Amino acid sequence: AVVGVALLVAGAWFLGAFDSLFGDRAESVVVERPAKKKTPATNSAAQAAASVASTAPAAAPATPAYGPKDVPDLRRRARAAREQSEFEQSVVLLQAARVADPTNFDVADELNAAQQLLQQQQANLARLKEAKETWKLQDYDEAMRLLYRLPKEMQPPSYTHWLANGWYNLGVLALQRGDVGEALQFFNDGLELNSGDKV
Repeated sequence: AVVGVALLVAGAWFLGAFDSLFGDRAESVVVERPAKKKTPATNSAAQAAASVASTAPAAAPATPAYGPKDVPDLRRRARAAREQSEFEQSVVLLQAARVADPTNFDVADELNAAQQLLQQQQANLARLKEAKETWKLQDYDEAMRLLYRLPKEMQPPSYTHWLANGWYNLGVLALQRGDVGEALQFFNDGLELNSGDKV
């Protein structure tokens, strides 16, 4: 048993001495290779589906399909929209009726009339906006000219008040210029819109 222990100690010493003498060589043998970079696993089926989805055309939005039997109702709704001055909605409905029955010339005439009304409405809205912007710049002559060109259905609720104030402002400017006669005329024009009293 003593001899066995001695042999084990001697073997251990020999291996330690071997490592100390040939450590460089030993290290060169046991150098680990750099680990290969792992690439994330890819799902070929998912990639293929994504590729197809990216190249596929977008689905068109669903639109209601109308037929000739729907034209009377579309025309009725278009007339109701026109009576409420909703000309854009009226045009949309009549365009749908026109597509549903291209040979219906009554629909074509109504669509043309509705488009003209829509154009007039848009022009009047632009005129009203310009009048407000001109008013802010204190160009009352131009603002009043634009306001008086508005048709009755396009006049805002405070339309008469705007006009009365416009005449008053023009009267003040006339007084500042020393033109008393013109100022009195402007003041009277403004008062006529409110009460009919004269200065």
